[in-house]
Parts: sequence; C-alpha cells; structure tokens
Amino acid sequence: MRKQPAPRGCLLKKTRCQSRWVERTRQFTWILFLLLGMARVITAAEPLETYTDAANFQNNGILELAKEEWQTFLTNYPEHELAVKARYYLGVCHFELNDHAAAEEAFHEAILQAPEDFELLEDAYLNLGSSQFAQGRDGKKKKYQQAVQTYSKLLTLFPLELGKYGDQALYFTGDAWHALGDRVQATVAYARLISEYATSPMRADGIFALAATFDEQAEHEKAAGYYQMYVDEYPQAPHVNQAALARAEMLLEMKQFAEAGQSFGLLATKPGFESAHLALYRQAYCSWQLNDFATAAEQYAAVARTPNSPHGQQAGLMSGRSLFHNGDTAAAKTWLQSVVVAAGDVGLEAAHWLARVHLHENQPTQALQVVDTVLSGAAPSPFSVNLLMDRADALQQIPDRLSEVPQAYLVVARNYKDHELAPHGLYHAIFASLDLKHYAQGIELVKEFMSSYSTHELARDVRHAEAECR
Repeated sequence: MRKQPAPRGCLLKKTRCQSRWVERTRQFTWILFLLLGMARVITAAEPLETYTDAANFQNNGILELAKEEWQTFLTNYPEHELAVKARYYLGVCHFELNDHAAAEEAFHEAILQAPEDFELLEDAYLNLGSSQFAQGRDGKKKKYQQAVQTYSKLLTLFPLELGKYGDQALYFTGDAWHALGDRVQATVAYARLISEYATSPMRADGIFALAATFDEQAEHEKAAGYYQMYVDEYPQAPHVNQAALARAEMLLEMKQFAEAGQSFGLLATKPGFESAHLALYRQAYCSWQLNDFATAAEQYAAVARTPNSPHGQQAGLMSGRSLFHNGDTAAAKTWLQSVVVAAGDVGLEAAHWLARVHLHENQPTQALQVVDTVLSGAAPSPFSVNLLMDRADALQQIPDRLSEVPQAYLVVARNYKDHELAPHGLYHAIFASLDLKHYAQGIELVKEFMSSYSTHELARDVRHAEAECR
C-alpha cells in the first residue's frame, strides 16, 4: 500500500500554427545565411524552436533527447521567459530517468527562479518532495526529512481551498515519517488526509496506511476501527479483503475470539480470496480458544487437506490435538501419526502429543516406541526436551523399567537447565528416587533443587519429599 510518488505537470504541445511559423523562420534564416555569408544567425524563433523540440521529445517519451534539449535551452537562453518552465521540465525528465538527485536540483532551481505567478509552482514543490522522497527510498534516509519539509511548504503555500496536491503531500508526508520511524507523526499526516480531503482518490490509501501504522504500534482497537472504515467506505477497493483480514487479526489480538472467528469465517468462504486458507486456519484457532474443540478439529482438518497450504502440517497437528482434547483419541492418533513424519519442530511436537495420547490410554510401551524412534533421527531442538520428559513418563508406567526413571528425568534437569521443564525433571527425579527407596539420592536431589529453584511453585512439595526421605 506504500506508494511511489510520480512527477506532475503537462508539457507544451507543438501546434500546427507553431510548426508553420518555425518553418518560415527556418527559411528566412537560411536566406540570411546565403545573403550575408554568416555561419549562423540567431533569430527570435530559435529559443522557441529548441523549447518546442524538447517538449515534443518529452511528450513522446524520448527522454534522453528531451533532457539534452532542455539543457541546451537553459545554456543558451538562461534569461528567457520560458527558462523556469524549461528547468521544471528538465526536472521531470531527470525524475522519469530515475536520476532523482538531478531532478531535485532542477526543481529546486525552478522554485528559486519562479515568479510569484508561476503556474507550475505547486507542481514544482510536489515534485521536489517526490525527488527527495525517492532518494530516501534509494537509501539516503536524511532525504525523507527534507521531503517532509518540502511537503509542509507546499501545504502552507497551497492550503486546501487553493491547492490541488495537498492530499498527495499529506500521504507522502505520512510515508516519509513512517520511513523515519516516527509512526506518531505518520498517523497525524494520514489522519489529516482522511479528514480534510474527503473526496480525494488518495483517501482510501490513507485510511489503510493509518490502520496499518496503528497495527504496527500494537494499538489494536484503533487499527481495527480504521480497517473497518476502509471496508465500509471502499467495498470495491483492491485491498478490501486484506483490510478485513487485518481487522480480524486485531480482534484476535484483543482476545475477542467469537467476533474474530466470525470475521475469519466470512473471509474463508469468500470466492477467489487468495488468503482464504489462512482465514480458515485463524478461524480454527478462534474455535480452539473458545474451547470448541470439535469445531476446531474440523476446521484444522479442512486446512490440512488444502493442497499446498503452508499451514497444512501445523493444521494437521492442531486437528489431532483438538480431537485429543475432545476425547476422540482414535481420530487424534490418526492425524498425529500423519504429521510425525514431518521435518522440524512440527514433527517433534506431533510425536510428543502422540506419546501423550498413548500414555493417556495406558499404552506406555507404544509411547516409548514413538519417542525413541523420533529422537533417534531428530536434529537437536528445544522441543526434544518435551519428548525426553515423555520418555521418562513412559518408563515410569513400565514396572520392569522403574530403575531407569530417575536418570531419565535427570537428563532433562541437568542437560537442559535453561528449559522451563528442567525443574519439573528434577522434581520427578526426586519422587522417582523416593518410590525406589533411594533416600540418600533423594536428599541430594532435594538439595540440588533448592539451590536452583527455591522460589519455584514446586519447592513446597519438594520439602515434603525431603521429609519422607529422612
């Protein structure tokens, strides 16, 4: 939605009358050459001829030749009454040729030399700001500040009732402040555009930019309001679906899950909407947050079945989790097993939840098999810790492997001390030692726990375990 400013201003058109007059002048000049033996005679028509040729080249898109002609005109006739216009149009040529620094210089000179009644003065200010803005976008960040100053000058000289480019000046002022990192000033400019230029073709873009800027500042309620304004006032605008999607995201951020889910649902069924799969994925998340696990499972499954969906594997995982929460362990295992083979953390997480389902069904051997199979071929990952905890939990449910349990938990506690599960691993190792009547080991582990986690919520239970060990 951020736009690139374009140069403004019309060029002189070469009329039939002018062409005939220029031709007669050429004939007259040639006669003088012959009669007087002069190498060249400068007549009053030559400046206009050069000017007109430059204008024709520019009108026909032959910008390099136009640029040369404008420069020739300004070199030969710097005091001519058309010199200011020539310099202005030279700036337009430079801008179109992406030489924004040269364009800035030309527009600046045109403004300095312009009489008070110069009809292209507002255009010159707009294009000067655009040249500075373009240089900012090209990496010269300080030029954004200069663009802001130029647009401000334009708005002062050409207020709402007099000017024709105030809406553009405000929009690109907002973009310049945004690029400078001052989002507060950006919102001021966008808001002024919206309020002062109700019929401007830039207003829709201003509303979207204002909403997006509030979005970036985590001002979710304001962002949602302006996204809704865009949707309501410009239902045929090209970005209306993106605005509706962004508004739903703001509702989600504000934890208004029911309303957000409805909004995502409308977008998920919108014909031709390229982000429909994302809307459905987010709708499923809303259902999950509302504890409607049956609906969430169906919605996640629909996303997982969508061909080439970037959220397919995660959606399959979440469908399995939703089914597990809803008590349908058989269907949960089917989905989780389909995702376990996935690479990366999503596969590890699916294995974790598949192991939890097996443990829930008192199938520790199957849980252990899932964990050991996945860990044997997995790259190191923070999520591996969850699987190591699952492994220890599974061993604890297998009678003839209870002796392995304390060490299994200690792998988590000692090898991953910065992980949130580390104190839980040490806690379970203490009680596993107590169950095995390894009291001395239990006391040592209590000391280890209290030295690192004395303020942890589990510390009180650990103190009770210490008493039992003694």
